[in-house]
Amino acid sequence: MSQRCGRFLLAATVVSTLLTVASVGAQEDWQAAWTRGTQALQSQDYATAVAVFGEITKNHPDKYAAAYYMLGMAQRGQGQISPALANLRKAVQLEGGQESWKIVLGQTLIQAKQYQEALTTLKGVNRSALKPEERASHALLLAKAANGSDQPGEAISFLEGQIKSDPSNPGLYAALGMAQEATGDEHKAYAAFKKAYELNPQDEKTGGEVVRLGKTLGRRATADESAKRRYYTEAAQIAEKIANASPSLDHYLDAGETWMGAKQYQMAVGWFDKAAAKYPQNAHVHFYRGQCYSSLGKLDQSVSELQQALKIGPSGDLRKQVYETLGYVYDRQRSYDQAAGAYREAGNRTKEAEMLEKKKLQDQNLVAQEERERFIAQVAALRVQIEELEKLGQMDDVKVLREQLVQLEKALSEMQ
Repeated sequence: MSQRCGRFLLAATVVSTLLTVASVGAQEDWQAAWTRGTQALQSQDYATAVAVFGEITKNHPDKYAAAYYMLGMAQRGQGQISPALANLRKAVQLEGGQESWKIVLGQTLIQAKQYQEALTTLKGVNRSALKPEERASHALLLAKAANGSDQPGEAISFLEGQIKSDPSNPGLYAALGMAQEATGDEHKAYAAFKKAYELNPQDEKTGGEVVRLGKTLGRRATADESAKRRYYTEAAQIAEKIANASPSLDHYLDAGETWMGAKQYQMAVGWFDKAAAKYPQNAHVHFYRGQCYSSLGKLDQSVSELQQALKIGPSGDLRKQVYETLGYVYDRQRSYDQAAGAYREAGNRTKEAEMLEKKKLQDQNLVAQEERERFIAQVAALRVQIEELEKLGQMDDVKVLREQLVQLEKALSEMQ
């Protein structure tokens, strides 16, 4: 649950607690101590609050539910989750009608990663007794507990119900996206995260989820080019907003990658250029620029960028990807020796062998071309010689040369 929701619940429950205590009666001499403990809790002086309410529960065990609640709140503020849970459970046990206490107990159980108990506790809340804003907070907590206990379907059902009455709450859509992704429905998750971001464009985290899923769905839409471009384009537009609002290497790369996926290579290069200006020694930046230049047909620039990436010293998958791309570009340039070497470095023996075969054929074609050019030169020279002999009237020699010319032209024709 967000800090804003947490603060709201804390404020609401403190007010509820004070009202409960007011009904106890003024005969007890600990009223001043209670006021001191409450003020300490509100000012985040948790040590004092723990001491005060700990003394009250010690002197009046099982009598004042509110004291256990306040003690649990103070202990939670100190990060003492286990004792906080014990006292919050005790408070709910003694005073089961305090719905806001159940919500805080559920929140604390989630904090302790005790998701199943949190889910059971939160499902026991009487939602009709909650204010509208409390219902939204309760729905978000319940969804988190359901997701944590591997029951995303229940989270989805609850969130969809809450969205009907609170359709402009971005947090509900973001939580719905998480639950839907947990069920494996990435398309619905993408739509939910996108709606959450549209309702709150300042939420970079949710925007990042849209970008992440947009890239995933774009990669998988191999059979539907229009869907592929749509996912990538929508993701790119959001990635640009995030990169402009919060410039960083990751955000620059996201913007460039998504435009590259949308096949808008010039726009992608623009973002990679921004990344290169701030992070010139990042191999990913040069690798992506190399890919873009290759797609734009600027092969020499592509080779230069890929070689620069290698100079930086990438490792693992990135190193392999750079060499694979370099092999591809060299292949397009018909530099088969270099292509074979690049594929060898990438560990791709199949492509290496293919490039070596292309090199062999290239060499054979070169030899054949040289032989053909030699025959062409011989034919041209023989024709000139025949013309000279005809002028001199040496027809017997002309006849012999014409026979040779026929043989040479036949051989030349067979070379084509």
